[in-house]
Amino acid sequence: MTAPTGVFASSGALSSVVANNSSCRGTLIRAKWSEIEASKDQFDFTALDNQINAIKAIGKQYSLGILAGPFAPIWLTNGTQIKTIASARGPIPVWWNSYVISRLSVLATALGNRYN
Repeated sequence: MTAPTGVFASSGALSSVVANNSSCRGTLIRAKWSEIEASKDQFDFTALDNQINAIKAIGKQYSLGILAGPFAPIWLTNGTQIKTIASARGPIPVWWNSYVISRLSVLATALGNRYN
C-alpha cells in the first residue's frame, strides 16, 4: 500500500464533500480508542470498517487517526495508579506511563493486523 497523497478532507468517509468533489483524493477517518477497545483486549472495528468500506466504494483513499487522550478507554485508569491530567473532556492518562505505552502498542498492533 502506498501513502495517501493529494487533497484530503477531514470531514469523514460518509461526507458528501468527499464523495462529490473530484479534487478530493480521500479523507481522514477518526475513531475514539474507547470505542475500539471498550473492554481490555476486546477490539470492535465495526465503525472503522463501515467508514473504510464506504470510502473505498467511491474509489477514494483514507488515512486513519485514533483519538486517545480523554478518549482513552475507562478501564485504562480505573483501579490503577496511573496518574491523569484533568481536561474539559475528561481525564487524560499520562502518556509516559509504561503501562499506557504498552497498551497503545497493543492497540497499534491490532490496527496494523486488521488494516495492513
